[in-house]
Amino acid sequence: MFRRKFLMAAVVAGIAALAGPATSQAAFEIKITSGAFDHTFTDGDNNGIINDSISLNGYSIEVNASFAQNSLAGLLQNTAITVTTTRTTAANIVIESFYDGFTFAPVGATVNAISSISTTNLPSGTSGTVVSSIDGTVAPPLVLNGPTFNGSAVVNFDALIGNNPFEMGNTMTIAGLTKDTGFGQLNLTATTFATAVPAPAGLILAATALPFVGLLRRRLRRPEATTAA
Repeated sequence: MFRRKFLMAAVVAGIAALAGPATSQAAFEIKITSGAFDHTFTDGDNNGIINDSISLNGYSIEVNASFAQNSLAGLLQNTAITVTTTRTTAANIVIESFYDGFTFAPVGATVNAISSISTTNLPSGTSGTVVSSIDGTVAPPLVLNGPTFNGSAVVNFDALIGNNPFEMGNTMTIAGLTKDTGFGQLNLTATTFATAVPAPAGLILAATALPFVGLLRRRLRRPEATTAA
């Protein structure tokens, strides 16, 4: 009887596994939106690099972005975003860059991140923000205001990981760029570098002891079962 129930349970589990939703493949994407227009670049060959360009809503946008990770750290870098335009009136530009396959920190871990921005040509009258996020935790925005901003700025923040794999992203918003501002061009770099924070030693010991607690409970309950029989 036990054998038959075990076989039936195995069959049901197999059918559920086949019928269940397939796990989605991690994606590295950059989405550019301006007004009613948008375009998404995808890392099609999974080499961690997007190097492409698009003309959108009167703006020409060149993107050179990448991601990388190892067992302890992850890096999301938009290394060279160049925007040029012939528009006489400005429109907002939103550039979202993210990768949702980071696994360098387990669920329940804390990661520490440093996000930075730099620009070599932020025209007068042009402004913007860069906001970084990790698994739903959003960093304070880094603000750009030309021509007072000409250099780099940094923000440091912590994020608690609730999913694995998890997402890390940068969202850049640019406003005020026309053909009459700085010859209609700006250059922007955004980088987020995150490292896993080691768990406290006490937490590691507690997690290691959990299997032994279950075994001890099973041994203590065994005499009760014998007496009842």
